[in-house]
Amino acid sequence: MSKTIGVIKWYDRKHEYGFVNAEVCDRDIYFKAKNIGDLDPRLLQPGVDVEFSLTRVKQGFEARNIKVLTPRSEIDVPAKDRLKLEDLFNKKVVNIEVDTEMMGEDEEDGIFVRALVFEGNIRVPLFSDDDGVFLSFEPDEDDEEES
Repeated sequence: MSKTIGVIKWYDRKHEYGFVNAEVCDRDIYFKAKNIGDLDPRLLQPGVDVEFSLTRVKQGFEARNIKVLTPRSEIDVPAKDRLKLEDLFNKKVVNIEVDTEMMGEDEEDGIFVRALVFEGNIRVPLFSDDDGVFLSFEPDEDDEEES
């Protein structure tokens, strides 16, 4: 199935559907939330470039397998939709994204974490100077002195 490039026209998070403008069609293409996979719906802002599969359905065409092409740093998520710390208090971490290339030679010392993924596909990147955080498996010297 070929991929098509388009631009988000709008997306309704409450009703979980939206429309994409694509050069290959003379009309807007409908899509459902289930067709965005693990994608954070807050990124589906008007004007965001996307790639998708164009699928023929009973009513015409539908966009499926949607992937955002616009870099996250260039997407202006409205303040009301931004993630707040209190949104995570009752959610479990379901995945930890680890960068194996940054771990170094002695992997038993710790891991280099890029992001935490919470229930509901909420991805929270962890940033430092190296675009991630090193989590040590050994206690700090200061912690040992307090014992």
